[in-house]
Amino acid sequence: MSLFSVIEKRIERSFRRWTDRLFGAAPADELLLVYRAILEDVEGKVQTVARGRRVFPYTRMTVTLA
Repeated sequence: MSLFSVIEKRIERSFRRWTDRLFGAAPADELLLVYRAILEDVEGKVQTVARGRRVFPYTRMTVTLA
């Protein structure tokens, strides 16, 4: 399993526990779908630079849900 996958799983578990406590199980599932969509969008911003190295070109990121 890649390092990114391990980190993603850890974040997902923490996020699920947090949303379950805050909103209950049903809405938490919907929030998990939003979380996954955000991760996919962020992953799409990763750029490959010299020697195949991957970088995220931003120093900060803000997610706003409306």
